[in-house]
Amino acid sequence: GDKSNFLSIVWSKLVAFLKDSRKPEHQAKACAIIANFAYDSSNLAFMASKSSQLLPVLETLLKHSDERSIEALRALANIADSKEIRKALATGECIPLIVKLLDQPLTKVQACWTIGNICMDDRTAVAVRNAGALEKMICLLKDPKTQSDVLEKILWTFSNS
Repeated sequence: GDKSNFLSIVWSKLVAFLKDSRKPEHQAKACAIIANFAYDSSNLAFMASKSSQLLPVLETLLKHSDERSIEALRALANIADSKEIRKALATGECIPLIVKLLDQPLTKVQACWTIGNICMDDRTAVAVRNAGALEKMICLLKDPKTQSDVLEKILWTFSNS
């Protein structure tokens, strides 16, 4: 159901956990909560209205190659349903950071999934291409060592971009 009132009540605490670099596990959990709240359209609209507050924090978490970056990728994949958020993503620094995570074994699958979700319109598809994602994914497709779950996400991403 509609939990947007609840999200607005807990928003400041949620953002505080996202920013708290002393407790990485809190940051990862807060990203997971963002991802889960994004399934509801009213929550997604609320998060879109707060994107200038949310995206820089997620961007910071993408600079880690651990559970925080995986959960930040998951949150970005889910909030990318919002056209307003995709517009902000197309002009920000998140997409190049996501593309860099294609090189990390721990984040490769989720990075492919997130890129596929971001590529829902021309603006973000161009930003993804300009960041070098397609070239990296083509290299992964050609690599016989690439795992099947990564290959699946790459092919799905190509269908969106």
